[in-house]
Amino acid sequence: RDEIEAALDGNFKPAQLEALAEWLVHYKFYRERLKAISAKIYGMLEKFPSKENIPDIPPPKKDYKEQGLHFQEPLRPHLYRIFGADLTALPGIGASVAMGCLATIGADVSAFPTEGHFVSWLGLSPNLKISAGHPKKGRVKRVTNILTDSLKNAAMACQKTDSMLGADYRRRKSIYVGALAKMT
Repeated sequence: RDEIEAALDGNFKPAQLEALAEWLVHYKFYRERLKAISAKIYGMLEKFPSKENIPDIPPPKKDYKEQGLHFQEPLRPHLYRIFGADLTALPGIGASVAMGCLATIGADVSAFPTEGHFVSWLGLSPNLKISAGHPKKGRVKRVTNILTDSLKNAAMACQKTDSMLGADYRRRKSIYVGALAKMT
């Protein structure tokens, strides 16, 4: 607090102080709106049915954080009750990705016969073209939904973890970079 007060010491013009006061009003308004929206989200989470016969929630991973989401109470217990598994225990997956999954497809993925169908629906699998037995350049289909973007961000975050997925990413990247270096 003392450091912030010292940083605010200076020669301010009245117009600058008015602008700061106005921004403070806006800040307080949006904080109140976020509290109201958070309460609505908790109300919706309570309406989701619980999975049956699930054990007690396991302890969170050591680097698990929810502070950036600005909810009054943790989301992880609600998500565990709804999904019946702790999705946040997976590398790169946090409460925001799990909420994106819940918002996009709900808690039941039985509409997808296999994980390949699910990944294809998300637009995360390339459409490989093969000609005369040789793979050609494939593209992924463009999909716009919360879950696709969240999973892409989770994959990028996962590359820096000490998990098996992060190690596999770094291994594949080194092979790719090595192949590019040989080509040039």
